[in-house]
Amino acid sequence: MKKSFTSFTRYFLRSSIVFLLSSPFVILLLTLQTRPTIPENRPLTAREVSIVENLILSIAPESLSEPSLEDASLNTSDINLLIRHSLRMSGLSNKWNARVSTEERKIESTIDWRPLSEWMALYVTVKGSFLHRNGRLYLDQLSIGKLQIPKSWTAQLVKIIETNTLNLSTTFESIEQILKKVTIKSVADSKFQIQVIWEPELISELSDQAQRLFISSEDQERIIRHYLVINDLVTTISTDTRAISMSELLAPTFEAAYENSMAGADPQAENRTLFQTLAVYVNNEDISKLLGRDTAAELPRARFIEVRLRRRQDLAQHVASIAAITASLGPELAVLLSTTKETYDARYRSGFSFSDLTANSVGVTLASLAMQNKTSAIEMQRRLSELEAESDFMPEVGNNRDGISESAFNSIYADSSSSEYLERLNEIRETIEAKPIFQGF
Repeated sequence: MKKSFTSFTRYFLRSSIVFLLSSPFVILLLTLQTRPTIPENRPLTAREVSIVENLILSIAPESLSEPSLEDASLNTSDINLLIRHSLRMSGLSNKWNARVSTEERKIESTIDWRPLSEWMALYVTVKGSFLHRNGRLYLDQLSIGKLQIPKSWTAQLVKIIETNTLNLSTTFESIEQILKKVTIKSVADSKFQIQVIWEPELISELSDQAQRLFISSEDQERIIRHYLVINDLVTTISTDTRAISMSELLAPTFEAAYENSMAGADPQAENRTLFQTLAVYVNNEDISKLLGRDTAAELPRARFIEVRLRRRQDLAQHVASIAAITASLGPELAVLLSTTKETYDARYRSGFSFSDLTANSVGVTLASLAMQNKTSAIEMQRRLSELEAESDFMPEVGNNRDGISESAFNSIYADSSSSEYLERLNEIRETIEAKPIFQGF
């Protein structure tokens, strides 16, 4: 009997050890699968990009500088289109995919993650079910692969994630504040209604915080160097000078960046941070937007002189701003923001402007070539440092038809996916690519 009990005990302990050692492997197998749940993301067509632009406009207020209350009705197909486009623009579509669907008072979300995309086709699928109550969404069910997370754990998991995320950065605190301004009025089959309290100051602060979040300490040092170069430049200009050409600003700043690269600096990082610094100066913004108040307080405030392109301040601002966005976040997002901004102007402000769109395209081209690779980055620094005239990179815009209302635009081009509109964009692109500074790439 004693021998039998000893054998049983030995067998039980051995089985327990095997179970404990193998349980993480079993759990891992339950979460992995060899095929994605969601079809692979494909590039958006021109028509789909136009839908994304209109989706953004449907949420945007009539005045960006005034608080307002905005209502919008969103189809899940449009939301999924926006998700697809966002993943592709951020370069995450090879690892991540997501879709949402709706039922009465419920939103279902599915996320595919490919952790080893370069090695093997293994996927982790996370599915969440959210219930709609009192204008908010609450996680009701959560599964990872074939592993169903107990309901008693989901609330605790959400609380842990929220607490740890908010402790990471004040940026996430601002995001939480913005999310509190969004009320989901109703959720039904394939559609939900939202209401957004638009607060410009909160949006602006979040934008600045998010921008600083991706600026490393090394990039901060580069921005400081670029800003001091600008400061040295403007101090040599007569105090009665009202404005300077953009080429007068680009040449010396890129000459300094070229010298830094020749001394061993990363040319792409030099160009990215220089475009960011130029955008701040050209738009007469405080350098604290990039560095934070404490660091900016230690720098001299560069005297602002109006920067013009083709005798217009707004064109210089367009080039600098879009170049900074392109260098930081990529050309696809910059193009989307550029065309959406012009469509917004057509609906609410001074009208659609092909002159502005041309300047935006110049900014995208400048930054794209300056960030393409190390060789291209250095060559653009060299060419811009030798810049003599605006005509070397900026086409004439006097023959453009500007100030086009939304109704007039639609009567001419139907929408931004029409062949007529795309042909006009191609004409602008060819005119820019023919400029001397862009030749030979």
